[in-house]
Amino acid sequence: MSTTALLVFRGLGAGLAWTIAVDAYILASVKESTWTQKSVTRGGSCKTRNAFKLLSSLCKRNMLGFASFLGIFAGVSCSLEKAREKNDVLNEFAGGFTAGLVCMLRELRDPRALLTSAFVCGSASMALHFFIPAVDKNETRTR
Repeated sequence: MSTTALLVFRGLGAGLAWTIAVDAYILASVKESTWTQKSVTRGGSCKTRNAFKLLSSLCKRNMLGFASFLGIFAGVSCSLEKAREKNDVLNEFAGGFTAGLVCMLRELRDPRALLTSAFVCGSASMALHFFIPAVDKNETRTR
């Protein structure tokens, strides 16, 4: 299995884990008055049904977001690694920058904020690659 496909599957798992760990916790801590207010506006449907609908839509969004970010990141960084025949921090920066740029297009309308967010994603990817290098099974670790 390719690295890109593996990261897409890991992104799906990360999105599911995020939904369970974060979104489910937030939904569990919502006050009863808020659920009652939402039930009245939605025609009296039950609390469990509303929570399930909300949690399933959040799960889809999170899984798609994580999978697309990691898929774009892996595709760009692996393509650059093959094209440049180098495994350095520039590949990781370009992968993170591109993934951040593409994934934030719908969220940020200001070009400056969009480029800043993409730059931060690229810088974080570069720093993670520098401080936590990927080790191949055939390589020996020098650090």
